[in-house]
Amino acid sequence: MPTPCSPCAGLAARSRPFGTALALLLGLGLGACTPGGGKNTAADDEAEGGGDGGGSGDGGSGGGGGDDGEAEDTGPIDMTVEVPEPPPGGYSFVSPIIEVGPYQEVQYCFYGTYTGPDLGVTSMVGQTSTGITHHTAVMGVYDTTFPDGTLRVCDDQGEGMMPIYGPLFDPIGIDVEGGEPMPIDPFDGLDWLSPPPGIAMPLRTGQRWALDLHYINTSDRPALVNTAFEVQGVDPSEVEQWAGTALFDSAPLDLPPGDSSITFDCRFETEWDILTMMAHMHYFGKAFKSDLIRVDGSTETLFEVEDWTPAHKEYPKISAFDIGEAHVTPGDILRTTCSWSNPTDEVLPDPVEMCSMNMVTTPNDRPVVCIAGVYRD
Repeated sequence: MPTPCSPCAGLAARSRPFGTALALLLGLGLGACTPGGGKNTAADDEAEGGGDGGGSGDGGSGGGGGDDGEAEDTGPIDMTVEVPEPPPGGYSFVSPIIEVGPYQEVQYCFYGTYTGPDLGVTSMVGQTSTGITHHTAVMGVYDTTFPDGTLRVCDDQGEGMMPIYGPLFDPIGIDVEGGEPMPIDPFDGLDWLSPPPGIAMPLRTGQRWALDLHYINTSDRPALVNTAFEVQGVDPSEVEQWAGTALFDSAPLDLPPGDSSITFDCRFETEWDILTMMAHMHYFGKAFKSDLIRVDGSTETLFEVEDWTPAHKEYPKISAFDIGEAHVTPGDILRTTCSWSNPTDEVLPDPVEMCSMNMVTTPNDRPVVCIAGVYRD
């Protein structure tokens, strides 16, 4: 599943050329994307394209073939999706059209600013080029480094890493065991937000955003791709309590040969009710667990995947909680443990694997990011 709200995006820094990591995954039979597309001309270092939410770029398909009509077509395959105008009161975050090269992995950051009225978001529907998308997400941006319309290779920013942004939106009200496709295609009609009455996620006038766009092309043909998210909601006067995202991540890691695991803590600084928990590892994962350690020393397991399979990367487990069911207070600790099995005799470099827990919490009116116990602004 190309998750529109992904923990990959929460740390949102881990892009790289396809190279060794892809070859390894394909050699192990773990490659999952076979679109028939790819040549990256969209932004080797920086490109301008797209526009404000609600717009969409023009795309096309490449040509090919000889005069006799039998020559192989080597032009780009058009995998773009049509982006309709948002309904009155709604808003669309829209990427430009990007060309992804053969056997290439790319991660771009596309910047914009929301200029509409303050909105309490209660609905989000995504569209993306399927079969080639690793993840896409709408990230909250709190600086002005990159102007609206900028399309950047994420690695080209901030000491070789994308600035650490938290997602503006993550699923609410979705509860699935993961490891298999969802009943509704996440990019063909699934509404990712079903908050309790009176709760919404904030989208304020002037909010800067970045689309985190991660595509993997495992074929020998170029592909034209794009992504859009449509949000709808209510007037803030109708919102009783805000909900926001919280990403807890291990920090970048290298995976040694054989079996290994890591554990990291993030201490809660605010009294929250957790509405959503969603785990993220990649193909070499074995198990994932998040325990809540309360100030009084008591411990309970809030989230666990005992038998992680490669399919859990594409189809993550998502747990939904009612208000009060997963209540945390300042000083409580979320202790997350990820386990892997690397069948090779080589150390696999970041970002071949990750260890992340994405949450939605309330009351919370701004994305929160904790990396290996340290909160980031």
